[in-house]
Amino acid sequence: MHDCKATKDQAIRTLVENYGLGESEIVVFGDQINDIKMFKIAARAIAVANTDAELKRYATLVIGLNTEDSVVKYIHQDWLNRCALKSCFNTF
Repeated sequence: MHDCKATKDQAIRTLVENYGLGESEIVVFGDQINDIKMFKIAARAIAVANTDAELKRYATLVIGLNTEDSVVKYIHQDWLNRCALKSCFNTF
C-alpha cells in the first residue's frame, strides 16, 4: 500500500515547490507507461529507445537503449556540453 500522492510526477511537483525550481530546470528519464505524467510536466522528457511507443509520444528526446547505459551517457555528455558553455573545469 502507498499514498495515492506517492508518484513520480508528485515528487517533481514537490521539488519544484519546496526548492524553488522552475519546471524548465527539470529533466526526467523514463522507460515505462507509468512515466507519462512525469513526462507531461518536465521541460526535457527523455525516453530510452526500447520503451513503449506510447511513452515516446510524450518524449522531447529518445536516446539509445537502456541496456547500453544510454541514460548515463546522456547525462555525462549533457554535463560536458554545459561545462563547455560555462567554461568550467572538466574533471573527466
